[in-house]
Amino acid sequence: MAKSERQKSLKRKVTIYGILSYTILIALVLTYIISAIVLAKQTPSAESIQIFTDEVKMAVIATSSTAVIGIILSFFLKEGMRTFIWIVCVILGSLVYKETGMYIALSCWFVDDYIIHKLFKYYANKLSIRKEIDLD
Repeated sequence: MAKSERQKSLKRKVTIYGILSYTILIALVLTYIISAIVLAKQTPSAESIQIFTDEVKMAVIATSSTAVIGIILSFFLKEGMRTFIWIVCVILGSLVYKETGMYIALSCWFVDDYIIHKLFKYYANKLSIRKEIDLD
């Protein structure tokens, strides 16, 4: 059966908002993980100060591995792990970039959770209704 123009439009919106939502989440987590790994591997010279103590390095490694496991699980569980990954992202941001990283993660979380992901769910619901209407 042919798809209506409205159904095609809704499908595009669902795809765009879904990709945007997950891109924000995964890009921020990966940015924090990569920068944490780079900072943790730096060895201090005689003139410089040590950026991470050994305890903070272990916390960053544990949090980073938790984030990677959470991202992998979120693909299998669909929606169940998003909040968990955002919390890990906030923790990583506060460990790596102090308050600034935490506030960046919190603002991205707010925009994603309350605007972009809500629009994704809204248009996905509309699309399922439109599919039922087009079947008749």
